[in-house]
Amino acid sequence: MEIVPYSFGRVLANPAPFVAAPGLFMGVHIYIRPDALEFLLMKIEQWYEGRDEVILIDHGTSRKQSIGYIILEFEECESDLLLLSILDHEDVVLDYVCYTRDVEVQV
Repeated sequence: MEIVPYSFGRVLANPAPFVAAPGLFMGVHIYIRPDALEFLLMKIEQWYEGRDEVILIDHGTSRKQSIGYIILEFEECESDLLLLSILDHEDVVLDYVCYTRDVEVQV
């Protein structure tokens, strides 16, 4: 059996269910080559279309070094493990950071 690695270019949709994480937002800051920003942003938007639990927080380029970035949050579910695996193997991804924060209670 041959294992075929996933990449942003090969995966058209991500139908996998997310693991619940009640009361938490889990986020990912993705740092990418600036020439790949628009392509990856388009792929991520297509990949998570219709997935209301995935929130695109921001995207753009950094001011000092002009590094591309995309910030995603997963509302009350764990970060997408397939996404993290792809980030580990994509050459255009310079680095990424995962974080967790509490859901803010509205009073």
